[in-house]
Amino acid sequence: MLGLSGKESADTSEECFNDRLSDHIELVKESFKSHGLEGYLVLNTGSVEIAYQKWPSREIATKAFQALEAKLVIDDSASFMNTVLFRELGSDTSWLNSLAQ
Repeated sequence: MLGLSGKESADTSEECFNDRLSDHIELVKESFKSHGLEGYLVLNTGSVEIAYQKWPSREIATKAFQALEAKLVIDDSASFMNTVLFRELGSDTSWLNSLAQ
């Protein structure tokens, strides 16, 4: 499972962030479904996105993020938010503490 978090960029309003995030979520689902994405959960605070992606294996996720579609997803997210966290998750959830800082 991957944990991802993004925060609205300084030049993005909260309203714009929410509109763009809705479109981004659809882009992620469409782009990665054929590459093996099994689940995608997004929490939105209004200015921060926290997402969980469930993949069958690390190898499949790695291959998916090397596909052309991944570049589109990454470029899209970078156009309206700053990446705060992108990491593989296990049973250790201590990474959540970094979001509160």
